Amino acid sequence: MNKGIEIARGKTKVLYEFPGQPDQLVVAQTDQISAGDGARRNEIPGKGRLAAQTTARVFRLLNLCGLPTHYLNGGEDDDNNEMLVRRCNMIPLEVVVRGVAAGSFAKRNAGVQRGALLAPRITEFFLKDDANHDPMITPDEIVARNIATPQ
Repeated sequence: MNKGIEIARGKTKVLYEFPGQPDQLVVAQTDQISAGDGARRNEIPGKGRLAAQTTARVFRLLNLCGLPTHYLNGGEDDDNNEMLVRRCNMIPLEVVVRGVAAGSFAKRNAGVQRGALLAPRITEFFLKDDANHDPMITPDEIVARNIATPQ
């Protein structure tokens, strides 16, 4: 995919301008993985390919169901792990839907056995803030801070 200058880099993705289209960006998935706010890093060959395919398919499905996203195209077989997206402002939240007690959830909930199935699933919100280790945030706090509306 034709791409311009790099404008941002995260732990697992790189954003590039799309030449001639200031309202569009190229998102490139990398083979990098990270944990612990990036303290642990590694590379898994082919991970970027799978991440791009999975992400493209999820966004395509959401669009087909009538939920608009920033996804335009790409992310499939011969796209070099790249997708074309509309430029937008990121809502600085991580949304985690848990179906199994693991990770930080298991640490915070000592009374729940690690590996236990969670039914109904549990949705948790975290503020994207690496400097403060992505603190958990409640829906009421999200609204109070004008990060997002209940809708």
